[in-house]
Amino acid sequence: THVFTRSTDAPLDRLAEAVYQVAKAGYERESPDTRDLIDLSEVTRELPLPAFQELARRPGFLAGAVRILSEKLPVTLVLVLDQAEEVLTLRPGEEGEANRRAFFEFLRDFNAERVDAKIIIALRTEFYGRFYNAMSLSFSAGAAEVKQYELSDLSRDDIVRAITRPTENRAVAGHGRPLEGYRFLSAAGVAAQI
Repeated sequence: THVFTRSTDAPLDRLAEAVYQVAKAGYERESPDTRDLIDLSEVTRELPLPAFQELARRPGFLAGAVRILSEKLPVTLVLVLDQAEEVLTLRPGEEGEANRRAFFEFLRDFNAERVDAKIIIALRTEFYGRFYNAMSLSFSAGAAEVKQYELSDLSRDDIVRAITRPTENRAVAGHGRPLEGYRFLSAAGVAAQI
């Protein structure tokens, strides 16, 4: 399951809100014969969102909440944080320092957890160096397991291929058959229309 959120100047608050919403909603698991809801309320501790966000600022708390979610979910939890450069740009200097410190400490704590969860951080290329430097300062030497991908400009054909690849039933080098993993098809012409 995945959750998409925008960074703002307080990305830790946004991520805490996303985790909170996943936990409050639970996870509906379906099989051909049954449908049941996995209760994830243990993660929220029955707290209101503002209290949960306040606890999320404590070192290790939000990473621990993500760990609990990942242990209970039958699928990989993916948190997508868009416009992450905002943690550096919206409140520069000392005014935003507490938010930056809390966010990068969370990334360090999350990195230390061994969980079935991913964080995808999207940011503008021109802020990559500043962001990576701020993140590196929070991690101990050699501890960061960060994979980097640059999303270069895509042609129309590239976009169509990206949309249709998960529906391919032929093996893709090193990845098997995408259709087996993603398990969905789309009607002919939908990718080009998108």
